[in-house]
Parts: sequence; C-alpha cells; structure tokens
Amino acid sequence: MYTQDFITDWIIQNEIALEHAILGRIINNALHEMNNAYIKKGFETTDTWVLLETQRFNL
Repeated sequence: MYTQDFITDWIIQNEIALEHAILGRIINNALHEMNNAYIKKGFETTDTWVLLETQRFNL
C-alpha cells in the first residue's frame, strides 16, 4: 500500500513533468514561428536553426 506522501510526491513530479512538456511545446512552436517569419522576410534559414535553438533551451 502506498503512503499519502508517496502519492503526493508522485503527483507533484508528474505535474512538473507535464508543465515542462507544455512549456517545451510552447517554446518549440514559438521557434518555428520565428523561423517562418525569417523565411517570409527572405532570410536564408531552415529548421536546423530551430533545432539549434531548441537544443539551447534543452528541450
């Protein structure tokens, strides 16, 4: 049988993981939008730039 502390800690850890996943997705989407904006302005850029920025944010 699990203790209440174990269950509470497990829930908190899962909430933190979910928050990180959501924030990572938001940042990733923003980077893709920035990449698309650069392309529309005529700058030469590719998804490689987005990948590098994503790695910089450790996503």
